[in-house]
Amino acid sequence: DEVVFPQINGNGLVYSQTEFSHSVIQKKIEVFFANAGLERDFTTHSFCCGGAQYQFMFAPIGQHWSL
Repeated sequence: DEVVFPQINGNGLVYSQTEFSHSVIQKKIEVFFANAGLERDFTTHSFCCGGAQYQFMFAPIGQHWSL
């Protein structure tokens, strides 16, 4: 089985069977929201339980978020 957020090394090699660690994903979330100008704290919990799962997986075409 492949994971949703696979590890990618410095040379761009994708390890489709190995997922990013929680700390790596959390840092990416923090950087993304800081660059978007949002000063609120978001965590991986926000994505699992805060509606992001719906937006990625179940929202109608044209309204869903792409990976």
